[in-house]
Amino acid sequence: MFQAPMISCTVIGSLICLGYYGVLRIGDERLALLKRYSTCHEVAYVTVELFFIAACVLTYKCLEVFKQQRLQRQNAIAVDEMKLARSDEDIEGYLDQLLWLEAAWKSQSRSLYSSWFGQRIRDFLQTQLLRKSLEQSDETKLKLSERDADLQHDSYALLRILAWAMPMLGFLGTVLGLSTTLGQMDASALASGSQEAMNDITQGLYVAFDTTAVGLVLTMVVIFAQYMVGKQELQVLQHINNLSDDLLGNTLVIRSQNHDFTKVESAVEAVTASVLKSVEKLVKKQSALWQEALQQAEERWKLATVGTSDAVQQSLLPAISMAMESLVSPLQEHQERIAKLHAEGATLVDHRIQQWQVTISDQARSMVEQQSEMRKQTDLLRGLIEKAELVKSMETPLQATLQRLTDVDRFHDAAVCLAEAVAVLGTQMERYGYLGRQPVRRRSSAEDASPATPVSQAHSDETPISIPFPRKAG
Repeated sequence: MFQAPMISCTVIGSLICLGYYGVLRIGDERLALLKRYSTCHEVAYVTVELFFIAACVLTYKCLEVFKQQRLQRQNAIAVDEMKLARSDEDIEGYLDQLLWLEAAWKSQSRSLYSSWFGQRIRDFLQTQLLRKSLEQSDETKLKLSERDADLQHDSYALLRILAWAMPMLGFLGTVLGLSTTLGQMDASALASGSQEAMNDITQGLYVAFDTTAVGLVLTMVVIFAQYMVGKQELQVLQHINNLSDDLLGNTLVIRSQNHDFTKVESAVEAVTASVLKSVEKLVKKQSALWQEALQQAEERWKLATVGTSDAVQQSLLPAISMAMESLVSPLQEHQERIAKLHAEGATLVDHRIQQWQVTISDQARSMVEQQSEMRKQTDLLRGLIEKAELVKSMETPLQATLQRLTDVDRFHDAAVCLAEAVAVLGTQMERYGYLGRQPVRRRSSAEDASPATPVSQAHSDETPISIPFPRKAG
């Protein structure tokens, strides 16, 4: 159902690869990029061939999916026709139902009979005909669905191998290119800094990495295409599961007449089924009666509502108008009172605002006076600060003057001491007779010998001697 022909895809992919390289050989410069990456190494040729084989497999599967998608509408029409034909026939036996479904399905067109959906129905009928009953039909449908899912997954085995082989070949080409480049490296030319040796090395690396780039790019293309095709196949399988459940559930029916009433269980089941049917009919009739009764009650309620609304309007409108007229004069009086209260309140508010303005003006004047006083005090403080600075500047001369006065006192004490010394000296001199310009006579040797010599004679014989000493007060 899902597997692509391996031999045919391999042959066709190889032929396409040959044609591709033929086009590259005779192509112009516009194909230079493809030619560079496709012919960079021998491994690149194998990688490109594997890519074309994978492309053939994906193309076959994609065409098959599109074909099954086109057949889905025809399958749905065929299922509807078989359901309608089955409803017109009364088939009791299980085997007869299976045979009828097999004959009906064989009568369809060859394309529907050989489609994926046709294969699912044919396998189901073959399995149940071998059992000759409808037992385990649900298990059979589940097994067939799982089998088709497994087959769909297994059909991508070749693509998975190719998607694994292409990048591996790219890495292999890189390794081979590097080994070839290193094997052909001339150490002496490289040591001498030859440009030709450097070009050979870079050319070998250039080719080696191109093979990896080719393998990775082609692998990504194959993987994305595989995902898209697989997603479409899964959608087709889901539609097949839904159609098969619809067809088999509506054509293979177990009827109540097939019960064996000889057994108690089957009889109870049949009675239960008949009772359920009668209850369903009774419920349907009862629901219809209730629906009619509700409709009639709704109509009556509408009529009663309309009449009641008219009566209410006729009875309430005069009463409402009279009540409004009686409330007009109280409302006017209340409005006048409110206006008067509003005016009084406005007057009080204006008076209070004027009082606040007078108070604020008084406070502003007092604040101005306080500011003027504060300015005066500030000027006085400034003058005091200046005088304090003047006093501070006079402190040094005053200290010097006091020091000088202290020195004068010391000089006075010295003078007093000197005067006392002079007085002591004067006292001593008075004691010896040298004070007050009084003459002092010297003693001679004769007088020393004769102490009875008169004093007057001695004064007349020698010249008197005086020592001037000025005395001062104090």
